[in-house]
Amino acid sequence: MCSTPEFQLDLELVLFSYLKTTWSAGYARKFEEGFGPTEQWMFSLKLLGN
Repeated sequence: MCSTPEFQLDLELVLFSYLKTTWSAGYARKFEEGFGPTEQWMFSLKLLGN
């Protein structure tokens, strides 16, 4: 049996009406019988022009 709680946060900004940016962060932790818990972090930045 496996259980995986997780969350993600996204923040979107528009700078100077030209550059749209999206910052994302996430975390997941996996619990599995017979094994110790494992965890993972995720960070990303997306830059888009006009």
